[in-house]
Amino acid sequence: MTVMPASGKRELAVVLLVAAVQFVNILDFVMVMPMGPDFASALHIPASRLGLIGGSYTAAASVAGLVSSLFLDRFDRRPALGISMLGLVIGTALGGFATDLTTLMIARMVAGAFGGPATSLRSPSRRCSACRRAWSSRGSSAGALRSWWWRASAS
Repeated sequence: MTVMPASGKRELAVVLLVAAVQFVNILDFVMVMPMGPDFASALHIPASRLGLIGGSYTAAASVAGLVSSLFLDRFDRRPALGISMLGLVIGTALGGFATDLTTLMIARMVAGAFGGPATSLRSPSRRCSACRRAWSSRGSSAGALRSWWWRASAS
């Protein structure tokens, strides 16, 4: 049995944190779409407009992630990650108080605007390695969730 050096343990902890952030981010994204019919009936949203809910999150996350990647390297990653995750939680919670399509889309855009930068928080020298590992965990998480959802919906 080999003992992992301290730097290896630290790197593993960082990669696990990045994977956890990616998991929370994808979970926040995919948990809303299966609830589309519930949103449609409760908030009187036409079924043709349900795609806007997921699209608003994706658009906000994309823009915020790209813009924030230009300047987030100037700040310490821990507080930036904390603020990003807090904003993601607040944006998701605001979705629970939505009264119509507009307020729900605003809440999803707030969640996306904070969720996007959470994926940009990497050390510039380790960005490729961390992204590759995190994206592979994101794919595994999404596959596991999809499998679970298919089994639950088939029952």
